[in-house]
Amino acid sequence: MIENILVATDGSDAAKQATKHAVRIAAVSEATIHALHVVSPRLLRFLEDSADQTIETESFGGEAVRTAEQIADEAGVGIRASVERGNPAETILSYAESNDIDLITMGTHGRAGLPRYVFGSVAETVLRTATCPVLAAHASEQLMSYDDILVPIAGEREGRNVPQMAIDFAEQFDATLHLVHVVDRRLLASSYDLCPARPDVESELSERGEALLRSAKAPLEAAGIDFGTHLKSGLPISQLREFVTTANIDLVVMWSHRRRGPDRVLQGSVAESLLRSVTTPMLMVSDETQTD
Repeated sequence: MIENILVATDGSDAAKQATKHAVRIAAVSEATIHALHVVSPRLLRFLEDSADQTIETESFGGEAVRTAEQIADEAGVGIRASVERGNPAETILSYAESNDIDLITMGTHGRAGLPRYVFGSVAETVLRTATCPVLAAHASEQLMSYDDILVPIAGEREGRNVPQMAIDFAEQFDATLHLVHVVDRRLLASSYDLCPARPDVESELSERGEALLRSAKAPLEAAGIDFGTHLKSGLPISQLREFVTTANIDLVVMWSHRRRGPDRVLQGSVAESLLRSVTTPMLMVSDETQTD
C-alpha cells in the first residue's frame, strides 16, 4: 500500500513528468506527496559569487517545489514541500528513510549547466541504492496512463516472480500485465561453444522460459488480473525495447537486484540499458522489499 510518495525535483521537464506520475498514483491510492529539492553545497563551490549564487540556487529550489505543489493542487492531492542542502542522492535517500516513503518518483535528466546539478546521475544513484521502489520518468508528453504494463520475467530469484507493485497497479488502474521472458541467444551460443553441440538445447531453454511464465502468471489468474505471456528469443534489451514500442507499453516494472554492502549496484545491464533507450517510464522494485 502506497501512503507516501517522494518527488525528487530539480524543476526540469523530466521532474515535472515525474510529479505528474506521483499525482496520478496518489489520486488513486490516497497517498501524500512529498516534494523535495536538494541544493548541493559541492556545486556552490564552483560558483564565482557563492553568496549570491546560494540565494539564486535556493530560490530556484523554491520554484521547483512550487511547481510540484501547483501540479498536485490542481489534482486535489495533498503535498508537502521542502528544500534541503546536501549531497542530492544521499539527501533523497535519507529523506525517504526518515519519512517512511513507499515510492520515489524522479526525472532521469535534469537541466544542464550550473547552478543546476545534472539530475540524471542522481537518479541512477538513487535507483541503485534505494530500498523502496523508484519510478524514473523522462521528459515527454506521454499521458498518465497505465493501461499496458510490461513485466520482464527472468530466471534468477525474484526475477521469476511478478512484483507486488505491478499487481497493485493492475488492480488499481485496471491494467493488462504483459509478462515477457527472453531466451537469451548469447546463452545458447555459449552452450554450443563450451560443450558438444546439442540439438535440443534451444528447446530446453524455451521450455524453461515457458515454465517461468507459467509460474509467474499463477497469482495473476487467482486474482483475476488481465495478462498475457510472451516468450521471445534474441538479445534481451533488443527484444524488450521492441516490445515496449510494438505493444504501446505505458509502464515497465522490473526487479532491481543489488549487492549487499557499500559497493552494491543495480544488477543487470538490461535494466540500465532499457532505462536509457526508451522514453516509457520505468518502475524499479528492489528485491529487498520482497516479503514472503
